[in-house]
Amino acid sequence: MSVSPHDSQAQRGAETEILKALSGQLGVVLETGSWDIGGALVSLDGVDEQRTHCVEIYACIGTLKGAQLKKVATDVLKLLLVKESVPIGGLSPLCVLVFASEAAEGSVRGWVREAIRTHDIQVRVIEPSCETQIRVREAQAAQVMVGIAQVTDGDWS
Repeated sequence: MSVSPHDSQAQRGAETEILKALSGQLGVVLETGSWDIGGALVSLDGVDEQRTHCVEIYACIGTLKGAQLKKVATDVLKLLLVKESVPIGGLSPLCVLVFASEAAEGSVRGWVREAIRTHDIQVRVIEPSCETQIRVREAQAAQVMVGIAQVTDGDWS
């Protein structure tokens, strides 16, 4: 199976699968959506209709590095913004950060981990099906190869 190096369809498929599983665990229907905060839209991987839950999913399999960790930090910032800015009836929504692998979850350290702990962001690991994991790993391998080619062939000036 050939995976385009610029296609994140495998990760999107994993996110959909993980979101469905999390919906079942929480007992709420979660769908991709956005949250309006002072006119700024915050896009989220999962929101319930009552706005009592907000979710970000990181569908990487394996240890995170570099820009991947920055993406997680961005997801944490989005969850913090929603949690701190939008109390519903005096209650902040339950914010959940979900990883597709234990290795990815374990990669998060330092100030990002402390922000998660300090602000009570719930962290979960929900592994997608074996078939989905294979597709994600293939996509990740293709993305790494492109990254190497871009650095090798890129303009360094």
